[in-house]
Amino acid sequence: LRRARPAQETTVNEDRIYRLMEVNRAVLAERDPRRLLALALDTAIELCGAERGFLITLGPRASVKVEVARNLDREAIRSARLKVSRSIAEEVARKGEPLLTVNAREDERFSHLASVQDLRLRSVMCVPIRGRLKTLGTLYLDNRFESARFGEADLKLLLAFADVVAVALENARLIEENQRK
Repeated sequence: LRRARPAQETTVNEDRIYRLMEVNRAVLAERDPRRLLALALDTAIELCGAERGFLITLGPRASVKVEVARNLDREAIRSARLKVSRSIAEEVARKGEPLLTVNAREDERFSHLASVQDLRLRSVMCVPIRGRLKTLGTLYLDNRFESARFGEADLKLLLAFADVVAVALENARLIEENQRK
């Protein structure tokens, strides 16, 4: 027998899925890579209820660059590269696998990282933005004040969204390249 989910939980999840579908259209229509990255990050923060978010791209030799960093109020985060756990973002980019932790400071995988302790990170979720041929970057969300802010449903939603962002980003870059030529 399948146990019915409470009506409120179903409605919340359905609302998030409808919002994701609505935003996908806007993301896929955006042709400017910079605006696309900002739209993608703002959407990810909104969909998952993150305190902060960072959209990180990969450069030569897998170097990471924080392209956009925002808080819940869509305000830019100053000195963003110092406010994100680059170790976590690099691991996700390198392996191409998502990462979720309910309390990074107590998680054996990350508790030894200086950035995790210095930034006082609790909930962290980071997913790869996987292009056709390579990982393009990561969507990194965190919350320094609330443990277990993100769950498996958030991770699945963010992964699906990151796939749409990858397609849109590759398209925007191709259009930009064609216009330069």
